[in-house]
Amino acid sequence: MDILREIFLVIISLGIPFYFIIRWNGKGVLYGTLAMWFMVYAIGEGQRAGNPYTERFGLGVWVFIGWLLSFIYCLFIYCGKKLFIKYKKQLLPFFRKLR
Repeated sequence: MDILREIFLVIISLGIPFYFIIRWNGKGVLYGTLAMWFMVYAIGEGQRAGNPYTERFGLGVWVFIGWLLSFIYCLFIYCGKKLFIKYKKQLLPFFRKLR
C-alpha cells in the first residue's frame, strides 16, 4: 500500500501546478510553484514521520532549491500551454489524421 500511496501523492503534487497554470495563466505559475514546493515538502515530512531516524538531508535540499525546481517545472507547463494555443490550428489536422 505504501507504493500506491506514494504514486498517488506524486501524481497530486505534479497535477496541482498543472491545474493552476491552466486555470490562471501567469498567476498560476506562482501558485503552482508554491503548491508544488509545499506538497513535496509535506510529503517528505509525512514519510519521515513514519521513521524518525531517517536522514533529513533530502528535505533540507528541497527547502533551499525546491522552489527553483518547482518554478522550472511550472514554466515548462506554461510554455507548453502557450505553444499549444499558438499552434493549435496547425496541430489539429495532424491529430485528426492520427485517428
